[in-house]
Amino acid sequence: MSPCPCLCLCLCLCLCLCLCLCLCLAHARLPPPRNDRKHPITQSLAHLAQATAARALETTTGGNDGQTCPAAAVPVPSGPDACAIPDGAAGCCCDDSGCVRAECSGQVHYLSSARYKIGLDAGRGGGICHLSLLTPQNSFQGRNFLNAYDCGRFLQQSYYGDEDGSHWDGRPWRWNPVMGGSWRNAPSRVLFAGGASGGRQIAVATVPRNWAGGQLLEDCLMTTAVRFLKEDPALVHVRQSFTYAASGKKHAPRTQETPAVFVDRRLGELCFYDGPAPWTGGPLRRERPGAQPPNSYYKTTERFAAYVNERNVGLGVFCPAATGALTAYRVGPDGSEARSDTSYFALTVDRAIVPGETFVYDCYLAAGTMPEIRAAFRRQAVRLGMAPAAPSVTRDGEKEGAPRTLDRSIMHPQ
Repeated sequence: MSPCPCLCLCLCLCLCLCLCLCLCLAHARLPPPRNDRKHPITQSLAHLAQATAARALETTTGGNDGQTCPAAAVPVPSGPDACAIPDGAAGCCCDDSGCVRAECSGQVHYLSSARYKIGLDAGRGGGICHLSLLTPQNSFQGRNFLNAYDCGRFLQQSYYGDEDGSHWDGRPWRWNPVMGGSWRNAPSRVLFAGGASGGRQIAVATVPRNWAGGQLLEDCLMTTAVRFLKEDPALVHVRQSFTYAASGKKHAPRTQETPAVFVDRRLGELCFYDGPAPWTGGPLRRERPGAQPPNSYYKTTERFAAYVNERNVGLGVFCPAATGALTAYRVGPDGSEARSDTSYFALTVDRAIVPGETFVYDCYLAAGTMPEIRAAFRRQAVRLGMAPAAPSVTRDGEKEGAPRTLDRSIMHPQ
């Protein structure tokens, strides 16, 4: 029986329509992908994060006194500049300044020299969670100077904006991007963590969390890069950057931590210089801040502070960009070894968080006796043109040894 002519004609028409539809779809111009304004940190920005973190310390060997630049001006290299270090792996490179070893244990990325071991915790936002002194004959040898009890501790970036209706443990708080994470210990999102520059530095790039609100702040990007200063083995060079997307809200000027520093509670005495003649060897001021709240506030004209123990050994931070006050508090009794207890300080700068800008600053870490710490910072201040080159005699030259008797003549009343 032969097929019906009408049926054949219908089948041919259907095939022709299907063929035309397929050709149209194949040549159709698809619309470009929509930009999600709620999540501006896309794959391209993640690449920027890796590149920025990897190259952060390669731009200069000098200091950075708190530069502000448009976010779009941050260069993005065409090829990969950094690679993650697998867990358990290590690499070592040597030159005329000594050997540097990079390794990863768990989620902590370490960098070691003959003097120091420093670590970034990629499992909790990438803050600096570890700094130990490897040289012998000091009362803190091999022990971590820093406190890493929760996501709010470490040595890390933290910034403040306007009130946003959030609450920290029942207290009204404000917009507060923190590199480590939230007060409920939800960690921030790490986009990249690993070694760079042939293993001579470690770096991390992070989407921070709002401290009290807890949400990831997708319009913010923080990077931290760490290396040992080639011209001075007593110093660790840390470069921090904070990018705020152009679509964000402008915040009023606030006091910003540059950076926030939490150390072992056994380091209980805060040392700094607040006199009128910085870097000329004047006596240090020594304080024992109270508990929070409220914070204690001081002036520091040499832009560094350090916490030391009863043997005058401790950790200091020097930040050339810190033109504001020094703030500090302590949690727990003197000499406490409880991980929940800590001594805190922050060098600060007053500035607004402005959409579309990247804020970059350098800080320098030194550990040892207080005279060693201050001398290392002074050498860097000379290199940066902040201090006279001529040597000067200091009055804070106590040596490590027996517990020190404080000179009350140079102490300031609480």
